[in-house]
Amino acid sequence: MSSLQKLFIFILVIGVVSIVHAIAPSMFTPALSTAMSASAASISKDEKRSINLIATQNVVNINEANPQLVHINDYLAENGLAQQPYRSPYENTESGQFYFMLLDDDGKTAYLPSPQLKTDVAIKVTGMIARASVTQTFTNNSENWLDGLYVFPLPENAAVDRLLMKVGDRSIEGVIKQKDEAKKVYQKAKQAGKKASLIEQQRPNMFTNKVANIGPGETIEVQIEYQQLLSYKDSAYSLRFPLSITPRYKGSFRSAINEVEESPIPNTNIDKGELANEQDELSLFSDRISLSVELDLGTSIRNIESEHHPIHQDISSGKQGDRYLISLANEQVVLKDFVLNWQPELGSTPTTSHFRQWVNGSEYGLIMIYPPLPDEQINADREVVFVLDTSGSMAGEAIVQAKQALAFAVDDLAASDKFNIIQFNSHAELMWKESKFADIENKAEAFDFISELEANGGTEMHHALAMALTENHQPSSANSELFTPDNSPSKMFKQVLFITDGSVSNEHSLMQFIEQNIGEQRLFTVGIGSAPNAYFMTEAAKAGKGTFTFIGDTQKVNEKMRALLHKIKSPALTNIQLNLKGLEHYSDFEMFPTTISDLYKSEPLIISYKQAITEETPRLHDANTPLLVAKYNQQVWHFTPSETSPSKSAGINVLWAREKIAQLTRDKRKVNMSTTQNADNLIATMVDDITQTALEHHIVSQYTSLVAVDVVPSAPTHMPKDGALLKGMLAQKSNQQMGRLPQTASQAELRIVIGILLLSLGLLFLYRKGIYRAKKGAY
Repeated sequence: MSSLQKLFIFILVIGVVSIVHAIAPSMFTPALSTAMSASAASISKDEKRSINLIATQNVVNINEANPQLVHINDYLAENGLAQQPYRSPYENTESGQFYFMLLDDDGKTAYLPSPQLKTDVAIKVTGMIARASVTQTFTNNSENWLDGLYVFPLPENAAVDRLLMKVGDRSIEGVIKQKDEAKKVYQKAKQAGKKASLIEQQRPNMFTNKVANIGPGETIEVQIEYQQLLSYKDSAYSLRFPLSITPRYKGSFRSAINEVEESPIPNTNIDKGELANEQDELSLFSDRISLSVELDLGTSIRNIESEHHPIHQDISSGKQGDRYLISLANEQVVLKDFVLNWQPELGSTPTTSHFRQWVNGSEYGLIMIYPPLPDEQINADREVVFVLDTSGSMAGEAIVQAKQALAFAVDDLAASDKFNIIQFNSHAELMWKESKFADIENKAEAFDFISELEANGGTEMHHALAMALTENHQPSSANSELFTPDNSPSKMFKQVLFITDGSVSNEHSLMQFIEQNIGEQRLFTVGIGSAPNAYFMTEAAKAGKGTFTFIGDTQKVNEKMRALLHKIKSPALTNIQLNLKGLEHYSDFEMFPTTISDLYKSEPLIISYKQAITEETPRLHDANTPLLVAKYNQQVWHFTPSETSPSKSAGINVLWAREKIAQLTRDKRKVNMSTTQNADNLIATMVDDITQTALEHHIVSQYTSLVAVDVVPSAPTHMPKDGALLKGMLAQKSNQQMGRLPQTASQAELRIVIGILLLSLGLLFLYRKGIYRAKKGAY
């Protein structure tokens, strides 16, 4: 028997089975399926491909069981929609958006934005923590079963910890699981026809939520809860929630699966001329938006202002201070980002706010330290050492920016300041043997020194750091001096400004050197060029109790340097230390950040902690024992938590967990760069710690995802899903669009028609074969 004969016999079998299954489904048993599989085993690979093509041609348009088989042109035509502007879900996305997952002409996943019906936003601010609940409603107006993708970009310091999805009359609560396990649960539920959702962290600032098996006419309600740290600049807080229309990419309906699903990195080669700001039929937001903000700062606030929207303000007083409720004044919302600004009342000395939360037998705390009023701060004398990278990697625009930044910094020094300059490439060179006062003559000499610098040679950063940090080195330690006034003569405090692109390979050894030698000094890093080593420079600044400043534009050199120099000129608190000996249960105390930087006039300090005690357990040995001590204007400053009226708040445990995960991630990278013999074991332990912390606190992370599955199947599951049928459908697309069957036909009727077509095709082949043989015999 020839291969072609086998093929058409198999087609006859499929036709008969289709008719029998339609008339009496119970006769279509697993045993028959097994027999069909055994029969197909003898057919060649090419013949199987032919079978897929033919079978798919007749099945593709009865696609309610398989959301992935809906073609985008069919969807638009059936819903009376013209072809809409398309963009990748990850391209220029600034706010939450729901997409239906369809197919384009090439079989790639096409993402069509769903019209949004309503948005409800409720934000509660505790200290510097903003906890947001965002509920958005969408509808599947088609007659198809569809899959969806919800994309929600967030700030990098945001933590998503709750997902609630309502589809129709069902509510699905997200459960945190390890990432691979969550994917398996989602895929299994999807194949079983159950409504399911999976929320994952694609990047630190990008989260996605997949939704499977959304029925025709069903309304989808997505509620996500997350929290983030607010920005604080120029003695004012700023809260931003995006409401504006995101620019659309006027391109095709195409987005390759391997580009979007596996590596969702925006396409940087898009022609910016193709982006348009106009609102179209599928804009991200309708005007049905409700938004409210509750402010609980633990201190008095003033100057509450909204930049773009009229607002109502209500104030309520309580034991923990005033609370402010902000809401939109108009129902018709201007489609601009909602930006709310306010200022805390600052005092003549540093002030604190303390918030606490008890979860599962542990206390989680948030301590905020505010700087005093600018007029109350004293500019102390200081020594500033500038370290400039003049290696070959700084050649071109980078060295121009660096020299400009250095000259500006020298010019900004006060006459009472001392300074020096170190330049390094393959070797390190000091301008003077010891620092000199910043008078006119010494500044002029420094300008001449800077003008002659050129970029060449290697990057021997270690020697330069040694010259900067070991001079007048004094080790830092917690001792009794912190608890008594410092009556010694005023001493200059030393600051090191390191200007470089951070292009080094020995990051780990440099980090160790900084940690061991920083002492009472402070290290500030300034990144120059288009792509500085931000990781190394950020971590170096953390170890040096300083900050990292990035300057990538020559037009911003003066602005960025002026802001940095103004900030570090007069730190409000220095040598801030934790007094663990005053704690009742200090052995179980975990605090982040592990290294506390100084307090500067432009921004508050945030410290989060955890200790294993209940709400009734005493916290301190002595109620008068300070938890934090520091130096303020050469005097002692201390903070002692109140035992009588702590501010109870939610979300502090999530903040603490997020900070712990961030610290573990940094530690993991350090170990990965080191030559430690047991590095693999250490990394595995850290990954496990990150995973367990995320699971315990219900946080989406690099290793965990939120998955929600309905217990009741809702979508039909008897139709083929992915794989061969999908490929066959794509190969036969032109035939699919001709003479297709109405989608309103029932499954039984369609199976009968399909069976008759296949049976007729097989009989026609056998009939023609018989005629051919008869004619051949006649000859």
